[in-house]
Amino acid sequence: MSFKQTPEQERIITWTGNKLVVGAFAGTGKTSTLEAFARANPERRMLYLAYNRAIRDEAERRFPFNVECKTSHQLAWSKFGRFFQHRLTTSLRITDVAKLLNSRYWPLAKACLTSLNNFLYSADSAPCFAHLPDENDRSGLDAGKILGAVQVLWREMSCSDSRFAPLARVRPSRSKSSTAATSARPAAPLTPAPRRPARREINRRLNVKKSATRRPFRCC
Repeated sequence: MSFKQTPEQERIITWTGNKLVVGAFAGTGKTSTLEAFARANPERRMLYLAYNRAIRDEAERRFPFNVECKTSHQLAWSKFGRFFQHRLTTSLRITDVAKLLNSRYWPLAKACLTSLNNFLYSADSAPCFAHLPDENDRSGLDAGKILGAVQVLWREMSCSDSRFAPLARVRPSRSKSSTAATSARPAAPLTPAPRRPARREINRRLNVKKSATRRPFRCC
């Protein structure tokens, strides 16, 4: 069934610049607009980043052949993960962290693992105090001690001959002329841009003023 584009969608589909960011509410037709943009620009190679495999599979059925549909994990796997398959693990357990730190103090191992996960979901190049758990969740541990443990763990994971290894983190390849990402859930900062602040800002605006005349699309 065909649909009639809104003026906002027409602006996106006919856009010819270098960088476009579109903010839209859930169910307003983001994916349909991206699909129309891809079909209107068959000469452009595009990368569509999806939150999970189910969304990726649906996108592959909808988008034309000039669009490559991937999840962020697939990007990491194709560039790095397949070369380190023997080292990759689906999850790092608290017991693994405790053994590496040579400590049976489980609160430290737990805080260290939480901090590591926060770091891996960030765009930062190294663990820092910003990745530590909230002060109430540190079991009275000193922040410097937790950060030191995280740094030890990260160095071991980065070592080429270690058995500890996270899934490699990569940014979208620049071989594609366009990159698009759409999801109903927040994405990590590297897939491909932070969305949580934008979501909080949208919620704040909705709480301040709910307008029936608000347009669903916003371009910047």
